[in-house]
Amino acid sequence: MQPGMPVIVRGLSTFVAVVDESDSHFSYENLEKLLQSVGQRWMSVCEWAQMRAQQLNGLSELIAQYTSDYRKILEWLNNWEESFRRPRYNLLSLISRKTFLSPFIFVSTIHRSQFN
Repeated sequence: MQPGMPVIVRGLSTFVAVVDESDSHFSYENLEKLLQSVGQRWMSVCEWAQMRAQQLNGLSELIAQYTSDYRKILEWLNNWEESFRRPRYNLLSLISRKTFLSPFIFVSTIHRSQFN
């Protein structure tokens, strides 16, 4: 909404144009009250629209940031999951190759495979 628009709307909210001078004064008063009521409602609508626009300001940037963060987390989870699908040292391959001579060497081998 333009900055000067509420002032114009307030000014026109009580504006009454005489169309037919044969009507009684009572109908002018009713018309003026109705126009004032419509003006107040219109002002409420304008204020609500302005408030809503302020609330929604920056929403698209926030959604873009959430989408970017989601993709990064998804990539990290996929990499983490993939690292468990490709174990560096398989227990059966260690046993079949007899690469450990004692439980201490076996444990140290497993420990190194987890942190390398």
